[in-house]
Amino acid sequence: ANGRFAVDAAGDPTPSTLTVNDGGVTRTFQLSAGCGNEPPTAVAGPDRSIHAGDTVTFDGSGSFDDQTASVDLLYAWTIVQRPSGSVAVLLDANTATPRLTADRPGAYEVELVVTDEEGLDSTPDLVSVSSENIAPTADAGSDQVVDVDEKAMLDGLGSSDPDGDALLYRWEIVSAPAGSIAALDDETSPMPMLTPDLEGAYVVALVVNDGFADSAPDEVTITAIGPLYAKTLLGDACDLIAAMPASSFDAKGHRRSLCNEISRILKFIDREDLNGAVAHLGGLIERVDGCSLRSGPDPKGGGQTYAADHIVDCDDQLDVYDLLVGALDALS
Repeated sequence: ANGRFAVDAAGDPTPSTLTVNDGGVTRTFQLSAGCGNEPPTAVAGPDRSIHAGDTVTFDGSGSFDDQTASVDLLYAWTIVQRPSGSVAVLLDANTATPRLTADRPGAYEVELVVTDEEGLDSTPDLVSVSSENIAPTADAGSDQVVDVDEKAMLDGLGSSDPDGDALLYRWEIVSAPAGSIAALDDETSPMPMLTPDLEGAYVVALVVNDGFADSAPDEVTITAIGPLYAKTLLGDACDLIAAMPASSFDAKGHRRSLCNEISRILKFIDREDLNGAVAHLGGLIERVDGCSLRSGPDPKGGGQTYAADHIVDCDDQLDVYDLLVGALDALS
């Protein structure tokens, strides 16, 4: 085919025609301006998230041009924004894959411009790099109730890090019953063991570290129960009953009768007659269980097979019920 078209002073085609002789058939095509070389397109790659001190490698090999192969483009990378105090530099800034070491926490913006074989530059493309570490979150697991000398396994595996970093674990007993010498078997394990040696509450804190920052501490309470713990709960129940208004009871003398029964149970515990304590405590609980078991206080009469409740205000009754059931669990 033979053809010709006009160009302007800059060498770009002007609107004209192209005549082609194809096997004796002459074809005429209309040409328009803009059919020459187009600027390339820079592709700096996706935004990145790293930690301060890490090195990131950029990839601009996705840049392209209509006439120049990507491998033949000229690459020019520039840091256009950096955290205060940073002196980071780009290595191999004239290649498709330069490297940057983030020397300060914060945000970096890097610009890529590519140039084709005819010297046309692309529009700059920006890629952002964040080196702001996000602290992990500690999860010390659920509270537990165990017997004295029974092993309790703590569980910190619910802890997490939003950056996906591996976690280091650090457990600490922050409070324990007076005189206790109980200790964690491995303070750096995600699942250490604690064997309470005395009755009472053991508060254990967990802090996790992602290699860059500590989490806020998370606490879990291990309650070791037994006769002494039961006595504490029974005493709390009597104190609560003594502070209630008269309207909380179904009869005037029932405030005193409830606390008298609690005193009787405490004497069984002091004599180490736990079976007697459990039997009497079971009967006492029947006097405060209606709101918990049947959605309302058990009334007098009515032909029911269960005992009438002495406390008829459900909020007050539930508070006492929870303490007495906790004492029963400790004795059982």
